[in-house]
Amino acid sequence: MSGSGLLALSNGVRDYFAAQDLDVLVGPVGRRTRENWIDQAPSGAANRVLFMQPKGDRGRIIRGHQTFNPDSIAYWERPVVVSMWGADPSQPDDEEAQIEAAENLFELTMQAIRRAVDPLTKRAINLSNLEFGNLREVDDQKDNYVGVELQLSIVLKGPIFDVTLETTAPKASMLRPPTMAGPVAARSLP
Repeated sequence: MSGSGLLALSNGVRDYFAAQDLDVLVGPVGRRTRENWIDQAPSGAANRVLFMQPKGDRGRIIRGHQTFNPDSIAYWERPVVVSMWGADPSQPDDEEAQIEAAENLFELTMQAIRRAVDPLTKRAINLSNLEFGNLREVDDQKDNYVGVELQLSIVLKGPIFDVTLETTAPKASMLRPPTMAGPVAARSLP
């Protein structure tokens, strides 16, 4: 991934939903977006996915080369919350329909995460860079809400790279035996 791994994941999921022609809105990354989109009335966006960082916790930095890449100076394990609001506006008073809509959206989101491609690099988001955690239902809704919000905790893992200053490559050389013409000379191989 280049740039922000979180943005690459969010954009990759958005592109996957669009390519599959699924009516799922993936909003901008951030907690403020959730606060602005939390009131999902029957006329609102029924299925939406948001990627957020937990408040205060930016993860763990591990020194060393976890990726076996000599250019990485550290490894970042970054917590991310995926908020999924699934709703069935056609049956606003049917709690089972709302639960089913939320669970269907969760499964679609997991499929999208698995198949996400970073739009900048055109490379797949590697599942080995993701660690899935707890799934919980958020119960801060008011009486007029339609739908169910599920939040999935994940850890997005990846290297922090050093600046590449220059690339060097060793050159092979061979010692030639002394000749009558002079002392031992090193000669570079082509």
